[in-house]
Amino acid sequence: MKGSFLALRLMADEKEKAPVCQPAATPVEESQGMLEEELFQSPGRLLKDLHADPDVQLQLQAERRKEAALETHRLSLCPPSRRHHQVDAFLLSTLRLLLMATGILLVLLPLLLVLLESDLEVTF
Repeated sequence: MKGSFLALRLMADEKEKAPVCQPAATPVEESQGMLEEELFQSPGRLLKDLHADPDVQLQLQAERRKEAALETHRLSLCPPSRRHHQVDAFLLSTLRLLLMATGILLVLLPLLLVLLESDLEVTF
């Protein structure tokens, strides 16, 4: 019993001395501690803090005004008649596709019926 206790004690001492078992001590600066607090804040709180800042509010308003101006400028470049023309062209091409498909079916279906009813032996 005493021998096994000594063996366990020796194994424990070896683990304590092994560099793998001991984590390396890393110094933590105060700025890192503050950074961790900011990283683990809730997103809602971060947004609240950002929107409470008057400089950020001014930047957001300026950005919104700029985006609105760009959107109105883009819409002014495309006249309303041009937008309707694109829709009309799409509808016309869709109608052509449907008419072509219907025409092909009207020609091929009777032809296939005639071939089926005839006594011709055709292999494909």
